[in-house]
Amino acid sequence: MVDKSDIYIGIFAWRYGHRPKGHDISITEMEFNRAVERKIPMLVFLIHREHPLTIEMVEADKDAQKKLAELKDRASEGRGRRQFKSLDDLRGEVIHALSDLQKREQESSSEKAVPEFHPPNLIPKTPEPYIAHPYSLLQTKGVVGRQAELNLLTDWVTTNKQV
Repeated sequence: MVDKSDIYIGIFAWRYGHRPKGHDISITEMEFNRAVERKIPMLVFLIHREHPLTIEMVEADKDAQKKLAELKDRASEGRGRRQFKSLDDLRGEVIHALSDLQKREQESSSEKAVPEFHPPNLIPKTPEPYIAHPYSLLQTKGVVGRQAELNLLTDWVTTNKQV
């Protein structure tokens, strides 16, 4: 997916990531390395140490913790990085970073195509009406009533006799 991307957004929390069989590094690090090779713009977001989720809750493997720390250092080196303390904080940081990147890209090269960035629309679209089971009696013209049952009930109420 990095090969099809215009921007790399790295969100690093407390997990190093899955290491496929036969590989010494995680898929996360492979993606980062590929983005570096492609020299695409990179935005880095690191979980803040005051985030309610701690590393002890997630990553128990000491080797993975060491690799994660090294990856975070490498990802942050020479790049602007932002920290987040919550999901809402992360969302805001991503929006601001994308806006800043767009401005920098436009200033550095007017002829270079810059990907379009649009802040997410927070107002959800109105759902399409959905009727699981339409009322079938409205679609039939020849519906006949239950006159016999109605007469039976009327007789029962008025005469107080059971049939």
